[in-house]
Amino acid sequence: MAFYRFFLLCPSTICTKCKRIIVDLNKIAYELNLDWELQIITDIDKQIKFDTWILPSLFINGNICCRGYIPRFRRLKEIIMEIIFMEI
Repeated sequence: MAFYRFFLLCPSTICTKCKRIIVDLNKIAYELNLDWELQIITDIDKQIKFDTWILPSLFINGNICCRGYIPRFRRLKEIIMEIIFMEI
């Protein structure tokens, strides 16, 4: 089983969008039985390392999942599955 690193880039305070995606990610990871970790990045100096200035943004193992918006649960799950199966 592969290990997945999720990076959530948020403003300096974790907004309601980010809180919702955290809840959704936990549900999706449970449903897909993922071995994963979530790193929430609020420090601008660390966010610069990613190729986006649009927040919130979600990356999975370096692949952009979404930025500037948070997709609904079903769509987010589809995007995550596409990225996971792309890596197999």
